Amino acid sequence: MVHDGKEYPVRFLHKRYKTPDGAISPNGGLTQAYIVLEYDEENKPLEIIDEIADCDPRDNFSRQLGRKIALGRLMKKLENADWAAQRNTQRRSVDELLTPEPMPIPGE
Repeated sequence: MVHDGKEYPVRFLHKRYKTPDGAISPNGGLTQAYIVLEYDEENKPLEIIDEIADCDPRDNFSRQLGRKIALGRLMKKLENADWAAQRNTQRRSVDELLTPEPMPIPGE
């Protein structure tokens, strides 16, 4: 993906729900599409642009569909000329965003 005239690889992260007994649920989850804009001196991500596709816990999780939706949202965000001016207000912890651990199912 090209942003501000520079090529960045798009990466994906999938987060799945876990059942009360600790197994990975076949239903629901999140797919995150992101590009890393800046790295620190230890080559750890400092700043990313991301978008997320959220699969309802009542639906079967599909990596392929999640990637399409999250990538489409990411591309739309990058096309938005106002996004660059807002980007510092939308920063979140990179460590928080890039964790693939399973999540508890909402409401359980």
